[in-house]
Amino acid sequence: MCDSRGLLIDDPDRHQDARLASIQATIDALPDPLAGEIRAWVTLLRSWGRREGETRDYRSIRRYLTHLKPVLATWTSARSRLTTLRRRYPACPDGSASRSR
Repeated sequence: MCDSRGLLIDDPDRHQDARLASIQATIDALPDPLAGEIRAWVTLLRSWGRREGETRDYRSIRRYLTHLKPVLATWTSARSRLTTLRRRYPACPDGSASRSR
């Protein structure tokens, strides 16, 4: 009754999307700085799409992370010790990055 009269104001902080909570839990389980890089990737997906004005919803992002989770787990295992997705290349004399193999 109160809602129909406009007397209730919904507090969005009290109602977190289950998909967002899953995404945050997955990211929180990762070591830093990898967690920060994945968090930045999610922010980018939420703000930019393939076309102007198109963004990714939490459902799609959670699906991406579900597929990436085994890979991230392997990379962050004690054996691999990967802590960042940024690849470091030695600098060339002209200041550009070298991608020698």
